[in-house]
Amino acid sequence: CGRGSSGGWATRDRLYAVMPWFEGDLDSDAFRASLLGHETQHLADLSRFSELEPWELEYRAKLTELWKARDSLPALLAKFASSQSDDKNSPHTYANRRVLSVLRDRLQEQNVTSTQPDLGDVPPPTLRAAAREQLIEDSSQRSSEAGPPAQAER
Repeated sequence: CGRGSSGGWATRDRLYAVMPWFEGDLDSDAFRASLLGHETQHLADLSRFSELEPWELEYRAKLTELWKARDSLPALLAKFASSQSDDKNSPHTYANRRVLSVLRDRLQEQNVTSTQPDLGDVPPPTLRAAAREQLIEDSSQRSSEAGPPAQAER
């Protein structure tokens, strides 16, 4: 019906979870990847990279989510593939498109090809490693662009 929901969100100092969304299962892969992984990445990024645009926050959190996902990986990939946009004003759907595109390029550089729009035919360990590598590279680029941290005055 064109509606979506969130299992949680992050502010600069805490995470929030909508527990009915996870059916109360704190041991589930979905909870660990989609709430703890995704929202904790937001928490870290809000502190470390305060100038990120909303789509950039989502992009980085979705890479983390894919890296952490095990059982929920196929569903996440399908969700990302079915909800994409070229509009930066739609941060989640724009980030979905960027994540799938960047991972496809990274995998092709490693001679791993996929014939599926959701990358569902890529071996999960390979896909998770590519997501992790992309996040690390993105963090490194952002850190070097920001320059060294400011020195505290004495």
